[in-house]
Amino acid sequence: MKMTAAPSECLWNSFNLLPPEFEFFETSRAIKIPVKQAIQKEYSSNKYRKLLFLETITLSKYYDLRKNKYRNDKGFKTITKIEKAVNRLHYLDLKTATHLIKLNLTGMFVPSKQLCQWLLIKFQSNGKLLQRIIECCDYSFLRLNHRLHTGHNWIEIIVAISMVSRIRLLSNHLLKSVYESYQKLFSVMNDLPVNRTEKKWSLVNYNFPVDLEKWVHGNEITFFPLNENKANNTNCSKNIAMKTTLQRIKTIKSLLDLKKFFAKEQKYRLTNDSKCISKNLDAMQWHMFTKQIQKWIKKLKSVPNDTGILLRKIRRRIRIWLH
Repeated sequence: MKMTAAPSECLWNSFNLLPPEFEFFETSRAIKIPVKQAIQKEYSSNKYRKLLFLETITLSKYYDLRKNKYRNDKGFKTITKIEKAVNRLHYLDLKTATHLIKLNLTGMFVPSKQLCQWLLIKFQSNGKLLQRIIECCDYSFLRLNHRLHTGHNWIEIIVAISMVSRIRLLSNHLLKSVYESYQKLFSVMNDLPVNRTEKKWSLVNYNFPVDLEKWVHGNEITFFPLNENKANNTNCSKNIAMKTTLQRIKTIKSLLDLKKFFAKEQKYRLTNDSKCISKNLDAMQWHMFTKQIQKWIKKLKSVPNDTGILLRKIRRRIRIWLH
């Protein structure tokens, strides 16, 4: 079976992407060094990957014992998203791939171009998943931190925050390692020898990103799509709601705009208006959001001359709150 990929298709989004034949060819020292550095860098990060899996298992068990108690808390609910993303990272099994390639890097031998391309696609998949884990950890931390300020069950919340923080730290370290390995391998990809006997693996018009970091931050992650009709309907409604929310948040450019935004939301919530963009917040979350808005208003009053950076932070925080 000949595998072809158009630029719009996402091979990195495939779970069962079979590798090409493991063939190695003799080459020059200039090509061998970047390849060896990339493989060794990724292989050495496997110990941090193992710590990430262990930390996620601990967090999952901790949440399972308290999921009835915190069934309406969004901070705890996001823990399940972290667990799913880490499980998918485990199934991609980058450890085995790098280990097999590392064993054959003897003398001046390097992997074929096809094998290098397959590994680059694996790096893309890992980069997307690690970025997803970091985003979920940030969101979970924000919600748990607001619950901490209520003063109830603070010991349990602190333990959850500490575990989420460790997962975020490990994910960030692994993501930087993937960026470095990708760039080193990508720099010599076109100079690697092609395996002429390989017939099952052929990439046609597949564009590898030059900068993996920019690519990871610029695309959405969709590993398991829903049913097509259902997905289209849910995506349309979500896109419309997201556009409305972003348009309202973008209007906050001064202290007065923030006060107007808050007054409108209070009015819309009381009248159950369809224009309300905070309807996904329950009564307790709205109370916490109100206190946070009041803090921002006080802070803006204290620094009337330099509010540009602070307003950007406020807009970003409001976006996370109303996510």
